[in-house]
Amino acid sequence: MLSVAEQLAAKYALAIFEIAQEKNMLDEIQKQLDATQDLLQVNPELNSVVTNLLIPKEPKMEILKQVLATEVDPILLSFLLVLVGKNRISLFNNIHRAYTNLMNEKNNIVEIKVTTARNLSETEYAEVTEKVGKILNKNIILIKHVNPEIMGGIIIQMGDKLIDGSIARQLKNMEKSLKSIDMREIGVTN
Repeated sequence: MLSVAEQLAAKYALAIFEIAQEKNMLDEIQKQLDATQDLLQVNPELNSVVTNLLIPKEPKMEILKQVLATEVDPILLSFLLVLVGKNRISLFNNIHRAYTNLMNEKNNIVEIKVTTARNLSETEYAEVTEKVGKILNKNIILIKHVNPEIMGGIIIQMGDKLIDGSIARQLKNMEKSLKSIDMREIGVTN
């Protein structure tokens, strides 16, 4: 279930996506959104100023114009100024993520997070990517995560779907099964 902020961000992302599609600028706007997000991350002061509700909108808009005028297309700059004007610039990261999701959907790409107990070799990661890609009939972007607590096996997460093939999960299932057995039925007594 999406939060209210994510739902609102999805609407804004769809709006800029449709404009970019109409102008045949989908990839360019994606790159500029990526660069803008990077800029806001490496400049926390700028991010703090443009998202601060106590600072009037006009100075924030002027700062964005000065910083981004030569960096982004006027379409994206106008979009960002609308976000500032509506006090929605704080949604930028969610909008960026939603736009990327729309681009991935358009390009038949799905991101999957693969969790393993240890780092796999590149060959092993390639095998996972290929197998999941064939099953889903999609191009895969693999996000690698290592968590020794799963002991072994693999956990694959795609959006809100989870396939847990970890040894830790199998042991928990076995423990539940064993606890549900009435020991007297199989002849075990105290």
